[in-house]
Amino acid sequence: EIAKVLMGDPQIALLDEPTGGVAPRLSEKIFDYIRKINREFGVTFLIIEHKLGVLFDYVDYVYLMDRGKIVLEGKPEEVAKSSTALEVYFGG
Repeated sequence: EIAKVLMGDPQIALLDEPTGGVAPRLSEKIFDYIRKINREFGVTFLIIEHKLGVLFDYVDYVYLMDRGKIVLEGKPEEVAKSSTALEVYFGG
């Protein structure tokens, strides 16, 4: 799927849960590949993902949504420490 997107030489690409249904180790490889494409070709990726633990190691900026609204945004390390993020993620 990612290869098809790149054939159009995009500046930005939307990936909806690119690691959905795969093992954690494979998730890391997928995000390594996405990072490589970003660095080599300058493609910006907008990634929708529920596996935040893996995702935070690979992104520059995070928008956290709850029920269709952005409730928090910032650098991954800031979002990870936020009580709002914990409430949204764990349903508090």
